[in-house]
Amino acid sequence: PIQVDIPLTQTVLYAVNAGGEEYESADGITYEADNYYERNGQSKPQKTASIVSGNEYALYQTERVGQMFSYKFPLEQKGHHTLLLKFAETEPTAPDTKLFRIGFNGITVANNMDIFRLVGQNAAFDMSFSFYFTGKNIKIGDKLKIPAPSQDLSIIFMGLTADAKVSALVLLKGLINKPTVAIPQPAKKPKKELTFLEIYGASLVIWVFVAAVSGGAFWALKGWFKTKHAAAKKKGNPAKKAAKKD
Repeated sequence: PIQVDIPLTQTVLYAVNAGGEEYESADGITYEADNYYERNGQSKPQKTASIVSGNEYALYQTERVGQMFSYKFPLEQKGHHTLLLKFAETEPTAPDTKLFRIGFNGITVANNMDIFRLVGQNAAFDMSFSFYFTGKNIKIGDKLKIPAPSQDLSIIFMGLTADAKVSALVLLKGLINKPTVAIPQPAKKPKKELTFLEIYGASLVIWVFVAAVSGGAFWALKGWFKTKHAAAKKKGNPAKKAAKKD
């Protein structure tokens, strides 16, 4: 399981037990009975008897599921906020089978959510989003700015390959520490030890080629000088020939 600890000093603005009744957690947070969701008939509450590994497992035994549904919380104060979403995959499935999307006010903030791939079956998974409310916009990091004209945060869940789901929602004032989720990386191939010829082979070939060309040029030039010298000797010195004739 991957869960987020909520500090006792943190201000809880809203806490909802999706698909369930009012619930009091061990850390003193009162989760309201399922509320603040859009009642459009496209979602339903659901409960399982499966025991979910993790703290407060009863919270993860209920959920709201549907092809598309949303929860809406008023944003009354400017500043930093944290939204905590709780999930659990309690039905037999496989990776990449139950994918869904999460959006804030119509803007996607998490795509291709796959609870089973992240933690497996019957295990708690908490996901937190930190944002800053300016009074008109919701800013996530330095790049994403989401309009909030009605000063509400609308959390939209949309199924992609199956129904979307959520077990609980908590809106906090301020920031909290997030859990670190390790993303598997492909195994690196071991580095091959290069031989002397692989390292210096190209240089040796070039050196031999240059040496061959240089050597050929040297012997060609030497032959040319030798030929010219022989020709000059055979022809003789014109001044000496004239003196001998006289």
